[in-house]
Amino acid sequence: FEASEMSAYLRGVFKPVVRRVVVSHPKTNAWIGKDPRKSDGVDARKLADLLRAGMVKREVYYSDDPARVTFKQIVQQYEYTTRQETSLKLRIKSAFRQQGAIARGESVYGKKGRGEWLARVSDEHVRLGIGALYDSLDQALLSQEKIEKVMCSLSKRFPEVALIDSIPGMGKICSCTFVAYIQDPTRFSSRRDLWSYCGLAVMHPSSDGKPTGPPHLNRRMGNPHLKDVSRKAFMGAMRCQKLNWFKKAYLAAVRGGKNKEHARLNVQRAILAVSRAVWKSCRKYKDMGEVR
Repeated sequence: FEASEMSAYLRGVFKPVVRRVVVSHPKTNAWIGKDPRKSDGVDARKLADLLRAGMVKREVYYSDDPARVTFKQIVQQYEYTTRQETSLKLRIKSAFRQQGAIARGESVYGKKGRGEWLARVSDEHVRLGIGALYDSLDQALLSQEKIEKVMCSLSKRFPEVALIDSIPGMGKICSCTFVAYIQDPTRFSSRRDLWSYCGLAVMHPSSDGKPTGPPHLNRRMGNPHLKDVSRKAFMGAMRCQKLNWFKKAYLAAVRGGKNKEHARLNVQRAILAVSRAVWKSCRKYKDMGEVR
């Protein structure tokens, strides 16, 4: 069957009674996705035909460890509350802009600054509406704090989280997210497989062996959460006051004339590769010294 919210549950139900459970990625099944005539029976028949023909190109990985399954669900809940918080903050600023009050910075969200900003709104009903948004934001922040505590508590079961946390820029949240989504570093045979899974692989479009366009990232495929982890880790490494290998590599590439975006993406790939290597070796990160 195709991957969905119930995939992990269904896999657990079927696995004891069948020889093999295959969960395919919907984006790779164009025969099903682009067909205007859809029904459960037709889609199931097509999936069976693809499996018999050996054309299920991308099988979705699921861990057999219940603890890792639970940890991933908690990390996903934390990500949901973070998105909810961001959405509410944007809506609050948008509501003020509609009243001619341009809010910049973070002061508009704080307890102290709210009264000052609400005083700029003349309509009482609009003030009540924005006040309701503030209440929702407070609840979202409280939920995020609770889930973060649960996530950090569960992370102690997985020693690799502390190892990856030792990498400059990663931090606790990014380390938890990386471990939750990767689950098993040995399932990637090479760094390039990992980069492809994280949405950082470079595509070389071609037809009949001839290039049809410039190389570019495959933005349709890959795990966006892990791509975001690599971006946040890059930014964290750049903010470190102490010079680290990733910061030196980026600065050296830019000084050498490399495009800033390409230099950043190369460092993001390096952070992911080092995270996988640290996990596999069960050793904390040690700075790699000079950039070659």
